[in-house]
Amino acid sequence: MKKVFDWEKFRTEKIAVHCKTEEEANAFHKMLFDKGIRRNITESTYWNVNKEDTCYDIVDNGFWHYWNKKYYENNNEWTVLEFSDYFDIDESNAHYGEINFNGDCFIVKEKDECNYAEWKYLCDLFGLDHRSRYT
Repeated sequence: MKKVFDWEKFRTEKIAVHCKTEEEANAFHKMLFDKGIRRNITESTYWNVNKEDTCYDIVDNGFWHYWNKKYYENNNEWTVLEFSDYFDIDESNAHYGEINFNGDCFIVKEKDECNYAEWKYLCDLFGLDHRSRYT
């Protein structure tokens, strides 16, 4: 069973996520994009710089940063978490559900699984307030 990843702690504390494969790095960056941390999904993950020693963190301005795992391990202020302890590669794919409404089928996503622009678009499409959470 996978551990639960605390995104709030990741944003506010000195936590780095180690991605030992490029596939893990790509999946993690998809999650960063979905959480609004990564602004451009087509930007490089820079995994090729440190390869299997690549870690990612959030810097003071709220943006992601990459560095070699040894940097974090040699700096006692940081906690290094293994991507594979918390996530499966396929978790970077959005979880969709279906709702039947008067015979029509709509594909829906939860707010936590959308980036801001996507959530706002979906709410605008259905005439909902994008600042609210719907259940």
